[in-house]
Amino acid sequence: MFFLSPTIIRKEFPSGIRESKSMKEKRPFNLQMGERIARARTFRELSRERLAEQAGITDRFLYDIESGRKSCTAEVLFHLCKALDVSADYLLSGEIADEKTDLVELVVLLTQLPEESLPYLLEIVKSFGKFAAKKAQPFEF
Repeated sequence: MFFLSPTIIRKEFPSGIRESKSMKEKRPFNLQMGERIARARTFRELSRERLAEQAGITDRFLYDIESGRKSCTAEVLFHLCKALDVSADYLLSGEIADEKTDLVELVVLLTQLPEESLPYLLEIVKSFGKFAAKKAQPFEF
């Protein structure tokens, strides 16, 4: 007679997703993608509940994705990308395949900085903007 150990018994969830206890382990790919989702959500100033609502998933499932405990389907990834206004390339690999690559990369870098440095950086960017605007003005005779 064959017996299953409790560690490999699977349980069925209402959504049809099957999960084994081993799936609760954090995988490096899931962790990295989850961190990028959380970073983009924070940058967009969205709560976990609001993003989950926009993506059509529960906030608990979004928490599990962001913490690397679970991965998501292509459909959920599509809705997350749409709600966060980022590419799937960025969420999946961290690479930005977009014509605005420099701008997006700058935004990603800014989200990684300590919050207390942001007011100083804002002043630097404003000053640079004024300088660039003066350089772009044509000479008047």
